[in-house]
Amino acid sequence: MIAFDFTEQFKSTLIANTSMATPLQQQPPFICEDRIMLSRTEHDSMKIISSIEPAMRTPGCCVCCNASSPASCCCLSELLPCYDQPEYILKEIQASRYVLLRENSLEYNDPYPAFAQGKCCGYNYCRYRVQDRISVVYYDDEMFEHLRDSSRACNDQLTFFFGGDGERVLIDSRFCLGLCIRGSFPCCCWPCCLPSGCVRSYLFQHKIKVDDANHVMKRMVKIRDLRRRSMGGGMEMSR
Repeated sequence: MIAFDFTEQFKSTLIANTSMATPLQQQPPFICEDRIMLSRTEHDSMKIISSIEPAMRTPGCCVCCNASSPASCCCLSELLPCYDQPEYILKEIQASRYVLLRENSLEYNDPYPAFAQGKCCGYNYCRYRVQDRISVVYYDDEMFEHLRDSSRACNDQLTFFFGGDGERVLIDSRFCLGLCIRGSFPCCCWPCCLPSGCVRSYLFQHKIKVDDANHVMKRMVKIRDLRRRSMGGGMEMSR
């Protein structure tokens, strides 16, 4: 009889605690109503919805040979137009590239060559290694409202003569009639007409290298809108 009373008391306490919980706590898997795309209680269950083929690097018509390591210095490929980077680093960079559309975000890797560790000021100037550069953009980010094709003008012709990395999809945050890009201090505003390589880490933008920018943008928008409706319960995801 005592055990029965304890069980009944435990059940009543459990029901009371459940009724006191907030509606958000009663409706997993979200734990924060303001950032549904990030607030999954089961983060290990994130699925990859689609994989986009990254751009293939194409050498220019002037390239006649690749730098060999360690017989020759790798930096010659940056100085001579007929001298391309070593084959091993080109293969590693291409193998490291990826563009993934997940349940809640876009993730991509834009790797670049860096000098390997060595004894000359900490570097080996005759050997490259791959430095990963991974970025994530969530579907509820306001930047994801602005996708555009930022490929070079006459991209096919320039790729033939000077080489290239396919086309580019640009995701950024602009203002002033689209003439300026937002960024973080000390580069809070940057004119779009100026090169942004030196301030890239400060600007709110993502340049994704793909083979067909228009086709990729359509896939991104379609999956973005689908996931917003699915995870947001049909509500508009804006911040």
